[in-house]
Amino acid sequence: MGQPRTKQPGKTETWADNIIKDARKGALPVMLLSGGVNLLLLTTPLYMLQVYDRVLTSQSSATLFWISVIAFGALAALGVFDALRMKALAELSQWVAGRAAPKVLDASMKASLRGGPQNARHLRDLGLVQTFLGGGSLVPFFDAPWAILFVIAVFMLHPVIGWLTLIGGIVLFLIAFFADRASRKAAEDSRREEIDAMVAAEGFIQGADYLESAGMRTAAVERYMDSHSKLRERQLVTSSVTSTATGMSKFVRLVLQIGALGLGALLVLDNQMSPGGMIAGSILLGRALAPVEQSINAWRQFKLASDAMKSLRTLAEVSDEDAERTQLPEGEASMVAKGAGYYYPNTRQPLLHNINFEAKPGRLFGIVGPSGTGKTTLCRLLTGVETATTGTIRLNDADVRHYDRDQWGRLVGYLPQSPTFYDGTIWQNISRFRSDAKDEDVIAAAEATGAHDLILQLPDAYQTVIGPRGSRLSGGQAQVVGLARATFGAPRVIVMDEPTAHLDDKSKQAFGQFVKRALNANRVIIIATHDRMVFDACDEVLVLRNGSGKVINPKDQAQKNLTAEPETSGA
Repeated sequence: MGQPRTKQPGKTETWADNIIKDARKGALPVMLLSGGVNLLLLTTPLYMLQVYDRVLTSQSSATLFWISVIAFGALAALGVFDALRMKALAELSQWVAGRAAPKVLDASMKASLRGGPQNARHLRDLGLVQTFLGGGSLVPFFDAPWAILFVIAVFMLHPVIGWLTLIGGIVLFLIAFFADRASRKAAEDSRREEIDAMVAAEGFIQGADYLESAGMRTAAVERYMDSHSKLRERQLVTSSVTSTATGMSKFVRLVLQIGALGLGALLVLDNQMSPGGMIAGSILLGRALAPVEQSINAWRQFKLASDAMKSLRTLAEVSDEDAERTQLPEGEASMVAKGAGYYYPNTRQPLLHNINFEAKPGRLFGIVGPSGTGKTTLCRLLTGVETATTGTIRLNDADVRHYDRDQWGRLVGYLPQSPTFYDGTIWQNISRFRSDAKDEDVIAAAEATGAHDLILQLPDAYQTVIGPRGSRLSGGQAQVVGLARATFGAPRVIVMDEPTAHLDDKSKQAFGQFVKRALNANRVIIIATHDRMVFDACDEVLVLRNGSGKVINPKDQAQKNLTAEPETSGA
C-alpha cells in the first residue's frame, strides 16, 4: 500500500478531519451540561456548611426546611443534567458512528484493493471510538477542568486544606502518569496481538472447508491459541498496572479525606475554621480529586480510542475519497488500451508492458496466454479494479479512472475467475444490492445468461439465501449466477475471466447463445480464456507472453503458430 502520506499544509481535509471537527462542535452541549453538573455538585458541601454553621447554632427548623427544599431541588436538577449529559454523549457516539461507518467501510475496501488488510479491522477501530464516546469513560475528562472550581472553594474555606487538596491532586496525577508509562508498551503490543489473533481467526473461519478436509482444524486452533496466549500475557500486564494504580489512587484519596477532616478538626479547635467548613472541606476535597482518580480507570479506554482514531485518520489520508465525477456520455464505443502496463507494488519488473488493443462493439475479443502472464490482472485493469501503472485504458475515449463509479457499474459488467458473492439472496446478488432494482430486470439478466432455470431449481428460487462468499452454490452455479450479475442492467461492456471453466456442456451452449445475443446487441465482449472453442470463436485475440501482447486473428490459420495451446489462467 506504500508509505502513509503525511498531511501537507493547505491540503484538503479528509473525511476523518471533518467528522472530528463536527464532533467537537457536537460536544459543546456536553461541556455545558458538565458545567451545570459540577456547579450543582457544590450542593452537598454547601448544605452541610449551612446545617452545621447556621441551623445548629440558630436551632431554626424553618431555616433547615428551606435550605433542604433548595438542596432537594438542586439535586433533582443535578440528576436531570447528568442524565441529559449521558444522553447527549450516547447521541454523539451514534452520530459519529453513523457518519463514519460508510466512510470507513468504503476506505477499507479501497485500501484492500491497494494491498491493505482484507478484514474489518478499521470498523472495529470505529467501534472502540463509539464505545468510548458513548460510555462513561469520557465523563472524567469533561469534569477535570471543573476540579479547579472545587480547589478554589477549598482554598476559600482554608488555605491549609487547599494546599492538601492541591498536593493530593499532584500525587494522583503522578500515579496516573507512571501507570501509563509502565503499561504503554504492553498496551500497544496487546493491540497488535489482538489484531493478529482476529485476522488469523477470520482466515480460519473463512477457510473452514479446507481446514476440515485437510484435517487442519486442530492445528488452526493451536495456531490461534498461540497468538491468543501472547495477547493474554500483554493484557494481564496492562490490567495489573491499571489495578495497582487504581488501588493506590483510592488509598491516597481516602487518606487525604481523613487528613482533611483531621486538619479541619485542628483548625476548628484553633478557631480558624467552623465545624461546617471542616465537613464541607472534606467533601470538596473528594470532589476535586474524583476526576483525577476516575481518569486513571478511564485512561486505558482513552488510549485504545485514541490509537483507534489515529488508525482511522491514517486510513482516511491514504485512501482518498473519490472526487465528484462528471457523468460522461454513454454512447456506443470501444474499449482501448494504449501502452498499458502494470507493476506489482515495490517491484521493478512489469507484469504487463506496452499493451495495445481495441475491443470493438459487436466483435468478440479474447485474451490468452500461459499461466502467470497477467490475463486476470488485465481484466482487473479493464474493469477499474486495478489502475494501469503506465499507459491508459479508455472507454468512450475517456480514461476509466475518470468515470463516476456508479455510472461505471452501469456501463461495465465483470465476471471474475472466481465470483465473489455476499451474504444475501440470489436476487440481491444479481441486482448488486440496488434498492431501485426491478424484478423484471433481474429475471431478464438471469434469462439472458441461462441462469433462470437453474435458479428456479433452488429451494427458494430468487429468494434463496446463498450465504457469505456464495458458499451454498456449486462452482458451475456460481459461474452462471455471476454472469447474470455481470449482465444485469445491460452494460455496454462485459469482461469475463475464464467464464466456461466450471460449466457443463449444456451450460456452455447457453453461454454461447448469450455471447451471440450480446454481440448482436453491439456490446463489447472481452473474454480471458483457456477454452479452445471460445478461442476459435473470437474475432480478435490478444496473446500475452513475457509481459507483452500481440493481437492476432485466430481465424487466420497462418497466425496460429504464434501461440501455444492456451493454459489455465494465472495472474
